[in-house]
Amino acid sequence: PAVDTVLLLDRGLDTVTPLLTPLTHEGLLDEILGIEGGTHLALRASAFMSAADIEAGKGDPDDPESLLYFPLQTAGDPIYSSIRNLHTAAAGRELSALARSLAETRANFRNKKSDVTVAELHEFVRGGQLASFAGMKSGLDRHIRLANVVKAVTSDPTFMAGWQTERSALEGEGVVDKAEEAALCGHTGPVRVLRWACLQSAVSGGIKAGRLDALRRAVVQRHG
Repeated sequence: PAVDTVLLLDRGLDTVTPLLTPLTHEGLLDEILGIEGGTHLALRASAFMSAADIEAGKGDPDDPESLLYFPLQTAGDPIYSSIRNLHTAAAGRELSALARSLAETRANFRNKKSDVTVAELHEFVRGGQLASFAGMKSGLDRHIRLANVVKAVTSDPTFMAGWQTERSALEGEGVVDKAEEAALCGHTGPVRVLRWACLQSAVSGGIKAGRLDALRRAVVQRHG
């Protein structure tokens, strides 16, 4: 759809929010998988392959031909429209509810199939209900696959610890020591470590020079 309104915000009004890990479904899709052009995801098939599948040689996960494209547009996709701005946990519950609803619809149709007249069956097919059901199921399967990828990351203890570190910073606790430890241990990427440092600086009015130098040395020592 055409965009007829542009809202510009001076980032200087809020320097904290961009440093935080998002909690919405769409925000996490972009944070973890990277939404391209604001319209779609382009993921390797390996994102949906289990370790057992990869070890068994079921397809080459690094084959450029194995890229899967997932459109992410609210127009024509009622499922994405309903979950994109939900908290990631609420999005999962919404997808589960939709899956149950579709399963019930399918079961009800099968149960009364013997009583359906030819005219009713013709109307079900020609009236678009069959195509609508198939399209909804296909879309739901796609979004469930994406949600499972997000859940696998957000359920990881390291990722959850990062969320807690950000919360601690917002509550006024110092997180520079945690950032330095994470940098030295290497279990957290340099971008996230630096985001924690920037967050600490933004909410606390800066970082003492000595603490900043120690963090800088830790990052350089580990990541070069």
